[in-house]
Amino acid sequence: MEDDPSDERLALRALARCGVPCSVHVARDGVEAIEYLESPETAVPKLVLLDLKLPKANGFEVLKKIRENARVSRIAVVCFSSSAESADVCDCFGLGANSFVRKPIDYHEYMECIARLTEYWLLINKSC
Repeated sequence: MEDDPSDERLALRALARCGVPCSVHVARDGVEAIEYLESPETAVPKLVLLDLKLPKANGFEVLKKIRENARVSRIAVVCFSSSAESADVCDCFGLGANSFVRKPIDYHEYMECIARLTEYWLLINKSC
């Protein structure tokens, strides 16, 4: 879930380059993300990369809705944010995030971070 078009393009480029086979759906605000995940027609994703600063409903609200919905409650959620606030990290884990990763500013570090995240959560990690 990403509302910044340049961050969205960068994330999509990083996902395409990492070589992990996956389909990607981008929600540009929190309400769209919640509606997508709660829709019975939507396949349950294996991973959600969640920005905290989303319009309409922030990432904390989206995370709370994910964990309250039995259909999607087991999705791996990585809060992927520019925030360095320890309160944000603690709040994310308190709401059930699986991981909190600060978005790297450097292009190459960002690309490497996405590659590692997707490799771990989509290939190495086992989920039910």
